[in-house]
Amino acid sequence: MLDQEIYKKIGKLLYNEAPNIELGIHIFIFKRNNMTDITLWCGEPLSGDTNFAFSREALHKVIDYAEELYQYFIENNMGKWNTLHYTLSPDTGSFDLDFEFNKKLQDAKIPLFKHLMKFK
Repeated sequence: MLDQEIYKKIGKLLYNEAPNIELGIHIFIFKRNNMTDITLWCGEPLSGDTNFAFSREALHKVIDYAEELYQYFIENNMGKWNTLHYTLSPDTGSFDLDFEFNKKLQDAKIPLFKHLMKFK
């Protein structure tokens, strides 16, 4: 299935780009209109110095993967989402996904950084 392939590709990017793979690695993707916001961190969510940035190449890839995944969900009637929280646990080789459609974010009624505080 295409979605499983995309999850693996995102996991590989996280694993290869994260500065510390001993902690859980997180990516939060927010899609609105033609915009995609990416937030990355290792370990405890948003605890300060755990944020990191993708290389330019990895950033382009993950944006493409997010769009491909979004289109796959729409085409297969799997539900509409605008946020995806992906957690990779390198020690077990597992990952966890949390999809959500957040109307307040979509309508710009709350800023993204306030929404991200729920992970803190």
